[in-house]
Amino acid sequence: MKFTSKDSTAKLIKFAADDLGIDLTGKERTEVIAEMKKVDPSLFDDTKTNADQELGDADEQGTGDKELTAVTINIHDNSGEDEEVDNFVQVGVNGTMFKVIKGQDVRVPAGVYDVLNNAIESRFKNVVDKETKMKSLQETKVKRWPFSVIEKHYD
Repeated sequence: MKFTSKDSTAKLIKFAADDLGIDLTGKERTEVIAEMKKVDPSLFDDTKTNADQELGDADEQGTGDKELTAVTINIHDNSGEDEEVDNFVQVGVNGTMFKVIKGQDVRVPAGVYDVLNNAIESRFKNVVDKETKMKSLQETKVKRWPFSVIEKHYD
């Protein structure tokens, strides 16, 4: 995937967090692009015009004008022996419900992928400051249903 001038800074920040595992919240567009290039230079095309370079955007790779239509994913099945946990995730997109089986490679529409990718929950744990010995809560944001992307399908 490569980014274009049409891609918002918010989209770049979201991609960096979800796919690259780096938090670029609050950074300027040029800083976001520079940090992403450090991790994966192939996200950006260096054969840009001067105007594009000044804007800090990039051209799209390989997919041309093609749009993401579906994604093959595998939702991690962490249910173990717990019988009360469902072996599927139910996702609603534009009034249509989808049931995605955990632990299997499943091709889903791009909307389902987006919903799962944006399903973030906060988890808290008690931490003790080593110097002050004070207890506090530390928040961690994690995907509600962690999954792996097997393949992206373009139309």
